[in-house]
Amino acid sequence: MSDESEEGRPAPITPKKKLVKKGEPSTSQRDKHRAQEYRQDWEKLDLFKDWLGPGKNQFRARCTVIDVEMVSEYGILKLHSSRQKHIKATSAMQSKTKQHDIMSAFVTKGVMPKNKVVTATEIKLAGFLAEQ
Repeated sequence: MSDESEEGRPAPITPKKKLVKKGEPSTSQRDKHRAQEYRQDWEKLDLFKDWLGPGKNQFRARCTVIDVEMVSEYGILKLHSSRQKHIKATSAMQSKTKQHDIMSAFVTKGVMPKNKVVTATEIKLAGFLAEQ
């Protein structure tokens, strides 16, 4: 066998083994990436408390706002919370809740005489309009 192929180019050479430096672990001894399990404590954090839930297995997490499942790694969850799709869905959810709260201000629970109901509603309506 010769060092050159028939077309005049040098034949491919087998790459040399890389020498491991003293004190450095070999490739088989290096730590590999380990899957991170879902933690219930994350649901209590301000960043995740409104949308994070457990996934189908212990290594998955679920966004309840846009109904998507992802790997339950802290970095990925933080990245998801900063994505445009998640931010839009979260703000839409908050505006619906705000509308519901405004409407509940005009509805009273319990039984009140009709004239008190009318008076209370007028006062609430006047307050709402003054606020806007």
